[in-house]
Amino acid sequence: MDATFDPVDGPLVVRSCRRTRGGGTVVVYRMTGSNTRDLSRALARARVIPGRRVVGFFGGPAKQPAVFAVDLRRLLALLADGHLHPQVTTMPLTGVAEAHRRLEGHRVLSKVVLLT
Repeated sequence: MDATFDPVDGPLVVRSCRRTRGGGTVVVYRMTGSNTRDLSRALARARVIPGRRVVGFFGGPAKQPAVFAVDLRRLLALLADGHLHPQVTTMPLTGVAEAHRRLEGHRVLSKVVLLT
């Protein structure tokens, strides 16, 4: 992958780095529930994999609404122009138990979207 966005932290940050191609970017972020020291530790763990650009931020829309709005507009423009190709697994809502098993077993590369 060219870019990985990791909101999870912990040992999964290193996994995200390994799955990002050399020269790619790993974005580690925290919207809520963490402090800057936790984010700093996550970034330090992520930087053990050479050849990847690792960036991080803490806060999100509530702390920096103007910055978030600019970033979101740019991200949506890149998506609309076909420059981004997110990897998303879709499953029927009736498969919620299987979706949890896959997530807990780390058998999903990205997000799982349940469809009704």
